[in-house]
Amino acid sequence: MNMERRVEIDGCREYVRDVSSSHRILLAEDDKEMRGLLARVFRKAGYTVDVCNNGWELLWHVEPLLFPVKFGSYDLIVSDIRMPGVSGMEVLEGTRQTKGFPPIILITAFGDDQTHEESKRMGAAAIFDKPFDMDVLLETVKKIITATTTGDRRANGIQNRQ
Repeated sequence: MNMERRVEIDGCREYVRDVSSSHRILLAEDDKEMRGLLARVFRKAGYTVDVCNNGWELLWHVEPLLFPVKFGSYDLIVSDIRMPGVSGMEVLEGTRQTKGFPPIILITAFGDDQTHEESKRMGAAAIFDKPFDMDVLLETVKKIITATTTGDRRANGIQNRQ
């Protein structure tokens, strides 16, 4: 049953669809405007989104996923690469051998060929250079979540982290 609910994102109130079987996205972005924009886009697309302001908050959310007993589960993590504290790349590197860990999409304003190659080698599901097309990001999110929830990771070109 789809209903609307009011949410507040970085001080902005709006109504979004509430999807009862919503997939969860963990979003880490230190830039307030970009974080608010991405959260709104994902929520309007029907996803449940938890936001982190920096790398330390991302680690706080990710830590329970590293242990056999999960306190929460995410279908996808979208993280900026450069953030105060811990970078998205460091989280990716630290979790790449963890069985069943959710796929990670990295976003960056400082992307170069080396960064792209390294992120793919470490298992990033995708990497986007800012600015990027939100429709392309949403399509990629949908593709990754569909692939991971149906177990069809290879058919969709998603890095296999299981």
